[in-house]
Amino acid sequence: MKRTAALLLAAFMLVGTLSSTAMAKPDYDPYYDVHPVRIVAYPAHAVGLLLEWAIYRPIHAFVNLPGVSTVVGERVEDGIDRELTAL
Repeated sequence: MKRTAALLLAAFMLVGTLSSTAMAKPDYDPYYDVHPVRIVAYPAHAVGLLLEWAIYRPIHAFVNLPGVSTVVGERVEDGIDRELTAL
């Protein structure tokens, strides 16, 4: 009985989650979505993400290694979030 109730609850939660994400799509706005800059921005954003994850983040991780950071002059600050200290 408990197992059936747990399965039903999980099924209802899954259906609720899927239906809420399907309804959360924004409406199509022809003025905004067909703007020439927006059309160029869609593939440019994908290329930017690809460059970030394939090139820049691995370089950043390599440069911040303890032995390498001293050679290249990168400061490694333990326990300090740079984004928060820049504010």
